[in-house]
Amino acid sequence: MTIGEGATLTNNGAMVVNGKLYNLGTLINNGSYNDVITSNDPDNGQFNYHKGIVIAWKDDVTQSGVQPVSLINGRDSSGKDYPNALLINNGDIVLNPGTLENHMQLINGQGNNVYLGVVTEAIIPINPTAEAPTVLTKRITLPNPVGSTLVNYGLVLNHGSIAPATIAINDNGSLGALRSPGDHPELHHSELRNHSEYFAGKSA
Repeated sequence: MTIGEGATLTNNGAMVVNGKLYNLGTLINNGSYNDVITSNDPDNGQFNYHKGIVIAWKDDVTQSGVQPVSLINGRDSSGKDYPNALLINNGDIVLNPGTLENHMQLINGQGNNVYLGVVTEAIIPINPTAEAPTVLTKRITLPNPVGSTLVNYGLVLNHGSIAPATIAINDNGSLGALRSPGDHPELHHSELRNHSEYFAGKSA
């Protein structure tokens, strides 16, 4: 998905990214994770969507080449930069796992959060069997924790919190309770990669 140059997208609800989101214009997030939109999914039953921007795996992570997804601010898929790109977070951005790559300007407002989730489990699709024809997924433990990353090449104005977290993965694939710092706070420093002198504010 791409937000084009000169365009503005304001998210007041739930924005779930399972691939790559390129912001070349202005992306404003006003959603907070603890606010939930509940819907009735015909396959999964009652399904909770958390407000804010949620970047999370969808593919079978046991397959080779599967990578955590990403939100890229200020650069398109060809590598071209967009100097006016602006990402404003007035709520919660949750990576579970994923990468937030900032090439231009990211403003994380006071009292708001960017959560770098560490994943130790995943729910993957399986083929049903004659004994269990309705069981289409299973929960697995990953051989190593998989973390999220914030990579900054531009300007970050952090008036809120950029912090590690653990986010529960429900049996139906939706996300559940968020805890910060979570189970692997020791990974947090390696998850923040600042390549610019323009990073203002604290990272936890």
